[in-house]
Amino acid sequence: MGQFATDPLPGGGGGHGAIRSLSRGEAWRSGRSPLFGNLRGLPPVRVHVGEEGILLEGSRRYVAQAVEAGVGAKLDVWHGVPHGFVGSIGSLSAAGPALEAVGAFRREQLSRTS
Repeated sequence: MGQFATDPLPGGGGGHGAIRSLSRGEAWRSGRSPLFGNLRGLPPVRVHVGEEGILLEGSRRYVAQAVEAGVGAKLDVWHGVPHGFVGSIGSLSAAGPALEAVGAFRREQLSRTS
């Protein structure tokens, strides 16, 4: 693990309990994880995650399960960024390109419906 081994959330506070809960497996044991849901019929999804993020393995599994369920899904793994990095535009260099990728994905999806 690198500099973001603790996977901080921008702004601190409220989200840390959720991250700690996920890291202890509480969401998995309780069935609250989206990995336990029925993914068939979902619209296309694109997931962005930091390679050192606490949600990396869950994100990989989610995208694989979505694809298996017939959902158009893509995973983008970003190097050297913490959880929530997309919200750190101006302070993390990967945030801008990630938001551009989100915008391109949305434009592509919207053009298919018009």
